Amino acid sequence: LDNTPDPTYPYEVNNVVTDVEVCATFALNTFKITATAGENGTIIPEGDTIVTYGDMIDFVIEPNHTCYYISNILVDGESVWTGYTDSVSAYTHTIDVSTFDPAVVDHTITTEYTIFEYEMASNAYTEGTVSSATVDCGTDYTYEIEANYGYHIDYVFLDGERTNYEGQQATAT
Repeated sequence: LDNTPDPTYPYEVNNVVTDVEVCATFALNTFKITATAGENGTIIPEGDTIVTYGDMIDFVIEPNHTCYYISNILVDGESVWTGYTDSVSAYTHTIDVSTFDPAVVDHTITTEYTIFEYEMASNAYTEGTVSSATVDCGTDYTYEIEANYGYHIDYVFLDGERTNYEGQQATAT
């Protein structure tokens, strides 16, 4: 037997010459869910889990570093991620097994994680230039500061605070 919805199976009794009673017993369908965490994160439980029709199963999904966030959760290849606002903390995703297509026995849940990116903004007004970039979380960035001809670097401010810049390259981490 398979897991098709409302299956009807013939059972033939040949040469009936007396009253006959047929009795059938039934069992809930079971499904296998294979959970896989993408790079830079975890999913618990991971691997294969057997569940029964009507069950609810929780998967705890979490990035394994503060520089990463949950960027997608896919069930059977379809995104179910709603963009939970604190996607750097553990997130519990519950699957209601009764919503599965009963004709499909094997299912998957997969997670994806993405690194945070930060804008290294700059402002040099008109007397020179300061480099800017987008960098991945956890990396170092060195600003390149250059005064225009006739000017020199007087002060450097980092996030509004005056630094002790004395001609060396200012590095923000």
